[in-house]
Amino acid sequence: MLTIVLGLLLAFLYHIFYILSKTTKLNKIIKGIFDIIYWSLFALILFLVMLKFNSGEVRPFAILGSILGMIIYYAAIKNIMDTLIFYIFKYIKIIFLLLLTIISTPFKLVLYPFFKIYNTIAFFLKKHLKKYVKYEKINLYKNIKKFTGVTGLTAAFKKRKRKFNILWALVMIITICIFAVALCYQYIAHIQLDTAKQEIDVQIAEAKAESAALTKQYENQDSPEFIEKVAREKLNMVYPSELVYINANSEEGKKLLNSIRRASSKTTDDNNNQSESSNRVE
Repeated sequence: MLTIVLGLLLAFLYHIFYILSKTTKLNKIIKGIFDIIYWSLFALILFLVMLKFNSGEVRPFAILGSILGMIIYYAAIKNIMDTLIFYIFKYIKIIFLLLLTIISTPFKLVLYPFFKIYNTIAFFLKKHLKKYVKYEKINLYKNIKKFTGVTGLTAAFKKRKRKFNILWALVMIITICIFAVALCYQYIAHIQLDTAKQEIDVQIAEAKAESAALTKQYENQDSPEFIEKVAREKLNMVYPSELVYINANSEEGKKLLNSIRRASSKTTDDNNNQSESSNRVE
């Protein structure tokens, strides 16, 4: 929506420039310079808008929105603005002529005798020297109109208005369709981006939980609870006074029972040897 409004404003500025170029009859070189300045300003404003709202990412719908705004202006608003600007220039002209009349009235009263003499001489020359001298009466009002360009402006606004033809309708329909497709594509891309972001957030949360568990484990590795847990789970160690239940039907249980029996028999033999040696000493 913002890009459409931007296109409307830029089209209005170009319309004002077009009216000024038509009324003032600028040179082609000056028109070319103004065109370069206008399109450079258009690109700069569009870039600033995308930098502000799209983080500098060039998206198709932003450009298409500006083009659509310009098409809407020239198709629907241009004729209204022509009429409005015509009446604005008309009232400006009336006010200007009124001020000019108020300012020039004292000078006319002062110079009235000179104008009377001038008109008499001019009438004599026009009547008697018509064959030899082409006479043109000086008209201050016409010169002012020609100088200010009001005549050219009136002629430009009195031209027949262009009808809204089929070509304009097709261009608008195609532009609107492209703009709608770009919006749908942008919406789908936004949904995909949100889904990927949620997955990444879940992965980050899991990684943080694992990191917290590992940190807690490393922090507590010198505690008695951690040492006992590792001794029981990794080394199968128990306290001497603790009762241990062994499954004699499993292979690990059989191995453990055999090792216990060997250890106990070895302990018994050692005790017998020590008793025999003590008896001999006695």
